[in-house]
Amino acid sequence: MKTILLDMDGVLLDSEMVRLAYIRRFLKQQGIEVQAEALLDLSGVSNRDAARRLARRFELPLSAAACQRALARTCRGLYLEAEGLRPFPGLEHFLRTVKERGAKTGLVSSTQCREVLDALNRFSLLPLFDVVLGGESAPRRKPAPDPYMHAARFLRARPEDCMVVEDSPPGILAGKRAGMFVVGLTAGSLPQAVSLADATAADYGQLLRLALQWLSEQSGFGA
Repeated sequence: MKTILLDMDGVLLDSEMVRLAYIRRFLKQQGIEVQAEALLDLSGVSNRDAARRLARRFELPLSAAACQRALARTCRGLYLEAEGLRPFPGLEHFLRTVKERGAKTGLVSSTQCREVLDALNRFSLLPLFDVVLGGESAPRRKPAPDPYMHAARFLRARPEDCMVVEDSPPGILAGKRAGMFVVGLTAGSLPQAVSLADATAADYGQLLRLALQWLSEQSGFGA
């Protein structure tokens, strides 16, 4: 079964700059003022790992666990109510079209499941996915291949029959290490390095054309 697996932040939603604003708010609560540019390396990183990095980088007087809890509290409303958070233009058409062509679709995010579901329900996207996996769904997180391998097993898809759509180096590495065809999407307000991807797309129009070509080239498509 041909399968297309997508990340959420920076792929479904133009959320990376919005998320960095929440992280800056958390740091301000700790008495630290930074520019967004100083936090760009946290894009594509789970809140758990981001909290650990922040605790070390800024020598916060919090344990890693306490830092994670505090960051989670600050970011709690991001996917439910943040202004400026929106799906990318063409996303819904893309998902409906590839499903009409017989492909399975999955969401594979480093964000916690509860927050992923908050976002999908807010924008009425949940019915368009055959599987949804959050950050706690696999033993190891991106850039390990586990999240994408877990999604493929759930959908009974071989790695070589999977396309991954990612926007950040950790996600691209995860897809590549899983043995999947990886597309780097650069549509977001915070474009990142996608040179390790097998192909790139600047928007969902380009991504749809690429996906349809990929689907048509797969031997036994629909089997």
